[in-house]
Amino acid sequence: MGETPAAVHTRLRSELDAFEAHLRGRETDWTRVQPGRDWTPAQEAEHVALINESITRVLALLLSDREVRPAPRRPAS
Repeated sequence: MGETPAAVHTRLRSELDAFEAHLRGRETDWTRVQPGRDWTPAQEAEHVALINESITRVLALLLSDREVRPAPRRPAS
């Protein structure tokens, strides 16, 4: 990436600027279902964000001192 911190900074900024320009050119893809996929990239990103939020809450509960209530047992349908 570079020999010095300043060179790394310059290269990183350049790469990020190029990436941002590329994304602007692909903006319409964000809401269009891509070949071989069921969801749009926007829907997939939202799904991942919601799952991450849920996992974070579960992990926080499991790592806490709070007692976890037993879940009702239901046979799979």
